[in-house]
Amino acid sequence: MSFEDIPAVIDHAIRLEEATAAFYDHLLNLDLEPEAATLVRSLVAQEKKHAKQLAEFKKTCTAAGFIQNLPAFPQPTLDLLAERRRLSLGDLLQIAMQVEVASRDFYQSVAQLAPNEPMRKLFGALTRFEQSHIDLLTRHLAYSN
Repeated sequence: MSFEDIPAVIDHAIRLEEATAAFYDHLLNLDLEPEAATLVRSLVAQEKKHAKQLAEFKKTCTAAGFIQNLPAFPQPTLDLLAERRRLSLGDLLQIAMQVEVASRDFYQSVAQLAPNEPMRKLFGALTRFEQSHIDLLTRHLAYSN
């Protein structure tokens, strides 16, 4: 059983958004198809925006307490890119989908476990943002096949 205090949970979320932005930013160093590069640049910007929103929330958050049984903290990994030199749009979408699903599931769990309404609202919104990324990737994947 694990317990995390509220500021630590927000810090986890900020690191998740920063790591996801860095992961996508790294993809821009690969040999991407033009359409894939455009999509990745958009995702980098959105993830950075989420990190800033979380940092602002943390500055104003007065909530005290703990979240019990916090789910595992997802970490986008460059291992997903191992042995790939040129990524097709389909390859990129599959990798991005794994990253976004892990983030959505993490935020959804935090929203359900949050001890107060402001945190439930924030992490509920982040869950929806990540779901919108999944929906975007799903549409792109449908068109790429």
